[in-house]
Amino acid sequence: PCFGMVGTRHPSLMAKYRLERLFLGLKRLVTVSGGALGIDSMIHDFSLIHDLPTVAVLASGLDTMTPRSNQALFDRIMRCQRSCILSECPPGVVPKPYFFPQRNRLIAALSSKLLVVEAARRSGAVLTANLAAQMAVDVAAMVGAFNSPQSEGCYQLMNDGAYVVGGVDALASFLDDMMDVQQTIPFS
Repeated sequence: PCFGMVGTRHPSLMAKYRLERLFLGLKRLVTVSGGALGIDSMIHDFSLIHDLPTVAVLASGLDTMTPRSNQALFDRIMRCQRSCILSECPPGVVPKPYFFPQRNRLIAALSSKLLVVEAARRSGAVLTANLAAQMAVDVAAMVGAFNSPQSEGCYQLMNDGAYVVGGVDALASFLDDMMDVQQTIPFS
């Protein structure tokens, strides 16, 4: 099963720690994200570290992968025989702002369930969640600090009915029909 995970390009200091804890319990699934800086990069990196296949969906041609600062991560994904990078853009295409909603549509369509980790109200992650919900994909959200602009989008998703993920047990409940999650790992 494919588990979409997206979020802000400017994560809180706690985001990395919280994701590390969540990944300790994940197994037997494929992660899907956008290859961007911030949460997306963490998702792909933790997937590779924990031997989970990962799919990076880009808004550029495969010969012009961006952001360039993620080239080492993209190389690791390509070397992993169970992971891939994909794009519907032809070779030579550099990203344009209007390509990102198209990329987000692919992330949503590939996902059996989707988790938004820290997202501003007007963000690609919230757009991805809304697209996923329109496709009948279950959506969950995980906030950072309660007063952070990077949490406003997650709070809005929760107000709209997204499942709240605050730790490993909540993630296990959200993913219950997709995979096994070790519920013995404390979140804090």
